[in-house]
Amino acid sequence: MLGDMDPVFLSKLTGYAIMFGSVLLKLPQIHKLVVNASADGCSESTLLMEVFTLSTAYYYGVVKAYPFETYAENGIGAFESLVCQLLVMYYGRSMRSPARWGILIALAAYSAAFMNGAFNVAAPGFGGVPMSDVFNMLLIPVGVASKVPQILSFYRAKSTGNAAFLSWFMGLCGAVARTFTTYFQMNDPVVLLQYIMSVFLFVVIMVQFLIYPSGGSAKGSRQTVTSGKELPPRVHVGVSMERDHAGDLRMRS
Repeated sequence: MLGDMDPVFLSKLTGYAIMFGSVLLKLPQIHKLVVNASADGCSESTLLMEVFTLSTAYYYGVVKAYPFETYAENGIGAFESLVCQLLVMYYGRSMRSPARWGILIALAAYSAAFMNGAFNVAAPGFGGVPMSDVFNMLLIPVGVASKVPQILSFYRAKSTGNAAFLSWFMGLCGAVARTFTTYFQMNDPVVLLQYIMSVFLFVVIMVQFLIYPSGGSAKGSRQTVTSGKELPPRVHVGVSMERDHAGDLRMRS
């Protein structure tokens, strides 16, 4: 049945499905952040770069007058990533950080400039290529860089913390589907390459979810005293700890 359908028509249907499905993309992550009241496992660098890349992809689609269903989910994803970033700041007790608010204000100014056509002029040194196209080409390295901090965070902690598997899995499905729709509906190899790279990075993150535990670091925590020296996890009955004159711990029965 599907084999008899026009690929372009099927691509349009897929685009609308992605657009409506994107509303649910970050909800599992937002829910997990709120329920656990913790930002463990969530990379702020990844979230901030997601806001930049997704908003740029959305504005680029508007400027190029591409079919709405080929880029609409980027605007929704950018907003949801922004909500996640604010929650990470709140639960990470960094709401008063001037640096973080400075980045968010800069992103807002960039968005306003893009939407108002400020980047439709030719970029200096690019042979008359509009600045909007240059920003779109930058999404390839920035898109890769946006996932690397999250991958490294999982690797170093040997845990996926409070990152939501479902959000990342839906992101993978969306990237695969968007690769298909971009191929059939947009004559834009740069955008196609962006989604191909995105699929690869999502697969890497999915593998990490499969091999690392969630909900905390795989490295067990141990009790420490204020001097920084580790206490044994258990002290036998009749044995206590005290400091000698040199400040070191020793057992006293």
